[in-house]
Amino acid sequence: MTNILKKVCLLGAAIVLINSTSEAKKIQGKIVLADKTMDVTLEVPLKMFGKKPNLRKLQKSVSYYDSNGQKVKVKAKDAKEISFVFDTISIRMVSLTNLSVIGGTTAASDYLFLKLDVEGKLNMYSYYYIKMPMVYSPQSLGPAYGNTGWHTGGKSAKKHIFQKGNGELRLPNSLTFKNDMLDYFSDCSELYNKIEKREFKKESMMQIALFYNANCGK
Repeated sequence: MTNILKKVCLLGAAIVLINSTSEAKKIQGKIVLADKTMDVTLEVPLKMFGKKPNLRKLQKSVSYYDSNGQKVKVKAKDAKEISFVFDTISIRMVSLTNLSVIGGTTAASDYLFLKLDVEGKLNMYSYYYIKMPMVYSPQSLGPAYGNTGWHTGGKSAKKHIFQKGNGELRLPNSLTFKNDMLDYFSDCSELYNKIEKREFKKESMMQIALFYNANCGK
């Protein structure tokens, strides 16, 4: 095996380790249930580098400490939303279902906490996931990296999801972004024209959401 291939494998293994390892920080926050809002001490997982919150690990459930100091886990299906402030940045994650647009192993009946980036007539959420490139794992690197062969590594990434009011979630198709968004925003001629003229592209998701809320919808 070439040295280059070995380096690729080691890099892939390092990425997997980084994404599977994290610390956590106790932060005051809120959990909104169907019948009440709780002010609690949340356990927020952190990324290995940068010490920023690992929101991907909060999507399925969140843990908090009760009055006896015991850790309690709340799943996304059992709460309406969670929120906290991290280094002066307010973070709000809303429980959503009908998530088949995400694809992969996520079923329509699943619930996830998705970060709310923009709220209004058009909501925009962030979904965090791991990209899975293939890396080669030779037996000579030891059992910790698995048997010889190709395995998946991982790198953190996110997707933006739109929702008009309480309607269905819409994940823009990156390959057919323009036509997809022209169809979705056909109710707003001003925004439609900006997308048609490529003033707004797939890198302009935040601007699209803000423009819609300021100029479109009933």
